[in-house]
Amino acid sequence: MEILNIIRILIEIIMFIVVCAAGIYVIIYIKELNSGLTKMSEKVNDIGNDIKPVLNDISILTGKINIISDSIVKISNDAENISGKVMDKIEEAEIYIDAVRDAAVIRIRSFMNLIHAVNKGFRVFYKKLN
Repeated sequence: MEILNIIRILIEIIMFIVVCAAGIYVIIYIKELNSGLTKMSEKVNDIGNDIKPVLNDISILTGKINIISDSIVKISNDAENISGKVMDKIEEAEIYIDAVRDAAVIRIRSFMNLIHAVNKGFRVFYKKLN
């Protein structure tokens, strides 16, 4: 039984490390996406500053910048949705792993009880014979 506890603990440690690594990967991916969006926003602002002297109609320039910033907001919202979905899938995986672990523990305990009952039965039978 002690070996099963050790195996269970090792499996939980491995699952924890995998979940942590996946979380770190998601955070790094979101940070890279955020820095890319920041660079894109900076480039858009630079382009806007370069175009201002050339354009006479400021309303056209403002409209274009609004469209670009709306696109950036949509991209950032999509990134948030994706990260939320990833977290949901990780939680589903944790629940599934817990269910599998619990089912395995129940079956192992049942098997151990069966072995114990058979062993005790043979002992009683052997004592009755002697």
